[in-house]
This record gives sequence, C-alpha cells and structure tokens, in this order.
Amino acid sequence: MHFSPTQLTMPIDAWIYKYQHLNDEERHTLGGGFPMYGGAAVGKGVQEKFDPESVRASAQRFGETSTFVGSVAEIREREVRLYNDRIEAKDSVEKERVLETVDAVRQYAIDGVREIVGAFPVQCEKKITTRFRHCMVEIIGYIDLFVESPCKIIELKTVWDNSHRGMKQGWASKKLPARPSNAHVSQVSVYWKALTDKGKNPEVFVVYAGKSGYVIYSQKNCESLSEDSLMKNLQQMRIQAIVRESLLGLRGVSQMTRFVPPNFDHPYIWEMPPEKLAEAKALWGISDV
Repeated sequence: MHFSPTQLTMPIDAWIYKYQHLNDEERHTLGGGFPMYGGAAVGKGVQEKFDPESVRASAQRFGETSTFVGSVAEIREREVRLYNDRIEAKDSVEKERVLETVDAVRQYAIDGVREIVGAFPVQCEKKITTRFRHCMVEIIGYIDLFVESPCKIIELKTVWDNSHRGMKQGWASKKLPARPSNAHVSQVSVYWKALTDKGKNPEVFVVYAGKSGYVIYSQKNCESLSEDSLMKNLQQMRIQAIVRESLLGLRGVSQMTRFVPPNFDHPYIWEMPPEKLAEAKALWGISDV
C-alpha cells in the first residue's frame, strides 16, 4: 500500500472507487480522453530525446507502444468512447486535434526542456519515496525529468485544444496557462520534499507545451513555486494523506462511503464506461433507475 501525488490530488470519492474498490487491472480499463494519450505520447518523445536508453529498454520489454511513433499509432487506432453523445462528440474532435498537433507539441516540449537542462545528463521517470510526519503510508512518485547536478526537478505538462460546440470548427484553441495549476504545484512539492529530505537543494520547474509554443515556470519567475508556497502545498498534501490513511483504518469501502459524500457532477473525473459509473454510484446507494 502506498500513496502517489496523483492519488492525493484526486477527489476523495473518486479515490475510494478507483484505488480502494478497483484493483490495478480494473483501474487501467477505465482509460481516459485523447489529451491524456497525447500527453503520454509527447512524454515518450521527450524521453527518446533526453534519455534514449530508458526508451530502448521499455521498447524491448513492452513493444513499440513505448516509443513516440508507436504511441501516436496507438492513438490513431484507438476508438472514441461511446459512453454518451457528449463524450463521443468530445472524443471525436479531440482525437483529431491531438493527431494534428502532437508533432508540434512534442517539439515545443523538447525545446522547453532543452532550455532548462542544456547539456546536462537527464534521467526520466526518476522514482522518489517519502513520508509525511505522523503518516505511516509511504508516498511514491516519478519525476518526469531529473538532473542530478545541478539538481533540477522538471515536470512536463501538455496543453491541447478542447472540443467546443459553440465554435464553428467544433473546437477551441487552448492557451498556455498564466501560472501552474494548484494540482501541479502540489505534485512537484512532493518531489521537492523527497529530495530536500535527502539533503539536496533542487530547483523546481514546470513546463507547459502546446501546439504554438511553451512556457517555463520556476522559483525564479513564479511565486507558486517558491519555497514558502511549496511548503504550504505540502501541508495540504499531508492533510490529504492523513484523511486517506484514516479512511484505510475503517472496515472497507462500505464504511468509507458513509463518511465521504460523492460528487458525480465533477466535469471529468467520472468519465468512464456506464457500467463502471453505475458500479461507483452503487457504492453510495445511488441508482439511475
């Protein structure tokens, strides 16, 4: 049993269903939207550029889907989700936009990372472990790109056009964010803690790459990534860990759902096959009938 930064930033009701009710194999069948798959493909493309040995090792073990080209081919073959009319229309538009722009997003992601790392060696998907004070459950995470010396943490995020029924072309261009999101700052704060606990002094970067460019946020140009802000976010992540650890002390999911109300109106967290959504609702005694 462990927590991850993703688990700690996820709504607790969704965490109960996805990480306590479902097992790993069942959770992976939930899938996701095409921007998620596009982000994974770009991540592999960046990894090929800066840490090619790790990509070759993954390709030998898991096949061509571990490469950028293989990931894009998989997106092209992936069917849209037929859960309902809204999601089908959304997927149809966003699949097309991802495939049209993925090469550009990959190149801008590479350019952004290169601006930070220069010629320093880069390790991709570096594993970190840490614990919060008074918490028993370990936290495990993976830094997107890591430079050992000088110590740098780089979190890479991708930005994709959204489906939009109000636009003539059916989609809206999405701009690069003006600041890192709270969830992304919380994520890198855990990485920062894990390394500072080991006596390192990492510089933290969040890179956003889109079809038309990239933006880099760091402790030098973004107050959200200052040491004080990272500490503040860590306090919130610690509270999230304590709450989940307390729920684990109850007698199973049926007890957890008595203390945590669900929000099935969340804009995307419950996008899943209808039978899975019905299964989740049933944990709280909710029926669509």
